[in-house]
Amino acid sequence: MAVAKPIQIRFERFDGNVGIAPAKPPEVLAPGEKAGLVERAKKLLAERDAVLVAHYYVHPDLQDLAQASGGTVSDSLEMARFGHEHPGKTIVVAGVRFMGETAKILNPEKRVLMPDLQASAPSTSPPRPTSSPPSATRIPTGSWWFTPTPAPP
Repeated sequence: MAVAKPIQIRFERFDGNVGIAPAKPPEVLAPGEKAGLVERAKKLLAERDAVLVAHYYVHPDLQDLAQASGGTVSDSLEMARFGHEHPGKTIVVAGVRFMGETAKILNPEKRVLMPDLQASAPSTSPPRPTSSPPSATRIPTGSWWFTPTPAPP
């Protein structure tokens, strides 16, 4: 199996600055290798009483595997809800870190696994400091508080 070289994607932030997001392109598979890997993954998910939930923007191969193995492809909240309703004891989250955290919050009794803890998206960066008044809404998010920042003009 050949490994593709990492790439960097440039994007514009709300403040107009340009950022760079690392991306991991999928490995290049030899002809016929994909079907065997899909069957192996489906078997392992079943053996380990696990379900794969994938976000809309993960690689189409992961989306296909999620659907073929009894999982789902959806937005982050629906991924967590699906994991809650699924009888499996383990939820495998193909998405960014906060999606796995959301799945765990809604499913504290289940094991939640993330294939890539480094997966990120520009919109999931830590919140910027804000000059909101003390009366601003503060939302607990685990070990820290998030003060929603007004949308940029």
